[in-house]
Amino acid sequence: MKNMTDIIEKDAIAIMENVEHKAVIDKLLELLKNSKKITNHTKLRELILERENIISTGIGVGLAIPHTRRNIIKDFVASAVLIRGTGCEWNSIDNQPVKFAILIASPQDTHKEYLKILANSVLVWKNEEKRNKILSANTESEIYDALSVIEFDI
Repeated sequence: MKNMTDIIEKDAIAIMENVEHKAVIDKLLELLKNSKKITNHTKLRELILERENIISTGIGVGLAIPHTRRNIIKDFVASAVLIRGTGCEWNSIDNQPVKFAILIASPQDTHKEYLKILANSVLVWKNEEKRNKILSANTESEIYDALSVIEFDI
């Protein structure tokens, strides 16, 4: 059993305040700019933006999960942004602002594992106690620790 902290580095987490959707996406991608798990960062940006244009990754209850699964990714990788203040307009399915965004990327041939990570991330977020632990974090390190409860088999 692995958890989110096996695929997200401590330096791939940030806290922002009262920002726009584009700024959050830019930050999520910037946090991954030095990752050796991604062979083409420009293409990753294109894929994430393309996905956002097709349908919002704002899944509700203040969570957005921009994601992609492509051959330019050598291994599972993630970044996260906690959004302070009023949150961020994301065109979420519940029309509520996003307070936490986590970008998840995986290799093309990992469909089953990829779905487990996405599903378990949503399940943890729907747990009010676990969600509040992330939302009340004061540092990136506290967010990292709170993400360790997201478990999956990969």
